Amino acid sequence: MEIFFSKKISDYLKSQRLKFSNNIVLDHLDYLQNAFLFFKVSRNNLKGKRILEIGEKYYFHGTGMRHAIISYKPTDINQLLENAVLLHLLIHDYKVSIGKWGDKEIDFVCDKNNERLYIQTTLSLADENVKKREYGNLLELDDNF
Repeated sequence: MEIFFSKKISDYLKSQRLKFSNNIVLDHLDYLQNAFLFFKVSRNNLKGKRILEIGEKYYFHGTGMRHAIISYKPTDINQLLENAVLLHLLIHDYKVSIGKWGDKEIDFVCDKNNERLYIQTTLSLADENVKKREYGNLLELDDNF
């Protein structure tokens, strides 16, 4: 499940000497979303309590299309896991966004029935740096859901 930003795509195309504006990339991503190839997940500024207009992430609907386009790589397991968690949340009717807390990110901010969950995804917490990154983001939140 490749996670990407429209600006990254636009920058890559420019590096290949192809002139596509960020708006054209966004239009094409909308077409792909309407064709059920991608999910778009907005960013939620948790300090300002608002949805951000830029910086959304895109996830593939399923692994088959992703693997057909960019092939399977065992090193992508964290992206695959993150996508599986997103699909599970959407199936269970959560409204999902990506949380932005200063310069840090919360993988998923999930709202349903006036309740909120914050979710971080990782394959392993064996590494101390991973623990600090994953738990540290959650511990800094004021509301501690």
